Amino acid sequence: MNKTLLRITFAIGLCLLFFQITRARLDPDLGWHLRVGQDILRTHEAPHFDTFSHTMPGYEWVDHEWFTDAGLAFVEEQHIWWLAVLLFTLLAVLPFVIWLWRVETLLQFFLVLLPALLMVNHIGVRPQIITFFFVFLLLESLNQRDRKVFWLIPLLFLAWSNLHGGFFLGLGVLFLFAIFSQSRLKFFFVLMSSFILTLINPYGLRIYREIFSVLFSAETTRYIAEWQPVFVQPALKDSLWLSVFLFFALLVFLAIFIFLAWRYRREYRLPVLATSIVLFLGYAKSLRLGPVFFASALPIFSQGADLLRQEVVRLRQGRAFSEQDRRLLHVLKLIAGGFLLTFALLLLFDPGTGHGYPVGAVIFLHQELSPGEIGNLFNEYAWGGYLAWHLPGVKVFIDGRMPHWASASGYRAMADYAAVFYPPRGEQSRFREVFRDHKIKTVLMEVPKCQGSEFSTVFSRLSDLHKLAQIPCQIVNELTQDGWQELYRDQTAVILHKM
Repeated sequence: MNKTLLRITFAIGLCLLFFQITRARLDPDLGWHLRVGQDILRTHEAPHFDTFSHTMPGYEWVDHEWFTDAGLAFVEEQHIWWLAVLLFTLLAVLPFVIWLWRVETLLQFFLVLLPALLMVNHIGVRPQIITFFFVFLLLESLNQRDRKVFWLIPLLFLAWSNLHGGFFLGLGVLFLFAIFSQSRLKFFFVLMSSFILTLINPYGLRIYREIFSVLFSAETTRYIAEWQPVFVQPALKDSLWLSVFLFFALLVFLAIFIFLAWRYRREYRLPVLATSIVLFLGYAKSLRLGPVFFASALPIFSQGADLLRQEVVRLRQGRAFSEQDRRLLHVLKLIAGGFLLTFALLLLFDPGTGHGYPVGAVIFLHQELSPGEIGNLFNEYAWGGYLAWHLPGVKVFIDGRMPHWASASGYRAMADYAAVFYPPRGEQSRFREVFRDHKIKTVLMEVPKCQGSEFSTVFSRLSDLHKLAQIPCQIVNELTQDGWQELYRDQTAVILHKM
């Protein structure tokens, strides 16, 4: 097949796949991003104190995505949400399309498409995608020979620091290049200039305190799946077949990276290799770093594949491939192509986007209960943002901004939430104590799955998952026995109300 046609085919396929997943992906934090953005458009200033929760009202917080939130709220108010979907699709897919246009061999094509498909756990209308794209732009700028582009890097950080807190990661990449490059003085000058420009934001230096509090938060790394190690994949919870392909693709991807990085370690530019290895270690510790690691691995894969081809040619010393060798290569191509095609189709028709928002439950609360009747609400962590957006008159228990929050007295709403759903080994859920302390009157949670399949039951019994899975059943059963009334239930949510 003609290489240009192959590039166009793969590029269109990736764009359609990414658009479909971005459109369907239900990000738990989207609601509070829209609510905060709406407030920014109304007040013309970034938020400083919490007004959404009843557990930590007035808490001083930093919205390091304030400009992104305002932009999302604007397109939502203008009823052009498709524009946000298109923009975030392009931000996620363009780096891979650009690399598809650069590579020459089928192996290089495979090594670009593999990390592209692994982006399934990350793409969506999410501010994190901005950091992925900006890391790609930063790496491109650092690898460009055009000095004019290099000196524009500080302006990139000026925009970045008002769009997403991941700019701190970009400073880290720039620092690695400064250490391992020969022109250290030039790189450190650009690094300091970039740092100074990041302070031009509504919070000044406080934005760094916020970033460090997130990075070193025990609650964030312990309870939020996206901050856990690489093989704790959110998609594994939603689709068995997608889980199998995703797990295998990860193993292949990481094995190839380790092999190429080690085999040709003396051939890569030291800053490029060091950056990729550091991000690889970060990805192993936290799934959230996946996209930026993918961006840094693309040049490693491309150059490594070319070096591998040269090594094979050199070892064969001009001898032609035998018919048996050609057949084996043909089989390997078919296996790789079939795997990628099957993986892509699975993502297209079953993208592992979760069970959705509690739409019916929220409509019920709107129609049947006033905010005063709802009272203090206990809600699922993943639904806090949605509730903040669609039930603005009701304060939530927790949402996606709050895992790392700690008051001056040391109180953490996330600790109370964890005491309900994730008690320490050997202890029982403290839901009665938490509900009593916060005067909870209404509970909105996922429908308990008190009976699982034989496979899921056997699998969960191998760990503490079985015990944790029974906690929602226990809450519903015991609250009902205590006189709470089940007001609503559908396939997604259940509402319990204290009479």
